[in-house]
Amino acid sequence: MKTIITKDLFKKEPKVIVKTIGFCYAIFGAWALIMSNFLMYDMSRFSGQEEVNEFVDLIEMLKNIWSIYMPILMIIGLFLIGFSYYFDRLRPHHVRIQQVILLTSAIWGLAYTIASIPYLKTFTSIQPADEIFEGLSLIFGIIGVIALMIVPNYRVLKKLKLDSSDVDGEFT
Repeated sequence: MKTIITKDLFKKEPKVIVKTIGFCYAIFGAWALIMSNFLMYDMSRFSGQEEVNEFVDLIEMLKNIWSIYMPILMIIGLFLIGFSYYFDRLRPHHVRIQQVILLTSAIWGLAYTIASIPYLKTFTSIQPADEIFEGLSLIFGIIGVIALMIVPNYRVLKKLKLDSSDVDGEFT
């Protein structure tokens, strides 16, 4: 079974790439919200037990982060899906719209990473680990945000710029 986002995806036309990325963002955002609510519901059974209070607080912290950032991720994804359906009508504005999407995704990724730092610190205080673990977790988080939020949108932007320069070149 092929994965959804591969090098083959970026060989397709930008409209298909944008739609696929949008679906991924929207589905992941919805999944994270559902899972955080499910975890809080499941953890409520243990609320009176001392030994799991820290873990329940950790899950609540994660839910608070996800309840702020995942709806925004879903909105970005839905916007991308909408953009893909109106792609041909918006042809003169492709590059500008994709620049806004890239900027929004980068800001979301940076804000999400910063908001996740207290969660990571709380997690390492419950389950003591080396400082290396904390640093590596932050580095992998940043790399993940760059790989999933910035790189796909940048590749689409790059492809759109190439396409628009080809079109401009035909008329001059």
